[in-house]
Amino acid sequence: MKVVLPLMLAVIFADVKSQAINNSTFCKQPGYACSSCNQVVLCVQNEANFTEYPIASCGGNSSCSNGICIVGPNPQCDPVVEVHNATFICRTTGMYPDPFDTQLFHHCVKTNNRSCSEGPLEHFEDRCDCDHAYNARTTFCDLPIKDYNYTVSIPECDHQGQSGFLNENPSLYYVCQYHPSGGLYPFQYSCENGKMYNPYLYICESFLES
Repeated sequence: MKVVLPLMLAVIFADVKSQAINNSTFCKQPGYACSSCNQVVLCVQNEANFTEYPIASCGGNSSCSNGICIVGPNPQCDPVVEVHNATFICRTTGMYPDPFDTQLFHHCVKTNNRSCSEGPLEHFEDRCDCDHAYNARTTFCDLPIKDYNYTVSIPECDHQGQSGFLNENPSLYYVCQYHPSGGLYPFQYSCENGKMYNPYLYICESFLES
């Protein structure tokens, strides 16, 4: 056994070396990394160049994340499935356009309107008349559909954590997160006291600060 084990390790190492990629264009720093969603590699630096060694293939329900095989959600590898028919969930008080239906809008209010602190929110939903769309800037159904092809400025979610403000009202913003029913959903929030959302800093700022 003492002789067989070193021989086995030598064979494995020789096989890994035979698949090595010299002058790797993928490796940027030494250590373990993911060359794809199912391949773990070891990046070894040789002066100014890197050699890329294949270490493991993630199989089954696993995928590569930060140089290791994991089982579970992996935003970088999981297929992006956006939920278009999911129930709107209130996160902050305010009035919001529906992310997918230009005539539908949502109103989120506190269950205890005498409290200054955030508490449980109640959700109300309403729909504009057939010939008008909801306007997030004025909070009225005052956009005639026949005049132009109006769309809500909330893009489809590409990845978890994606965020931005609504062009119609920069005090409203969205963050793409996983919906309880599955898939990514652009949850909407509102900045307090007229502040505007800064997507680069992920914070609400007052107009005077910007």
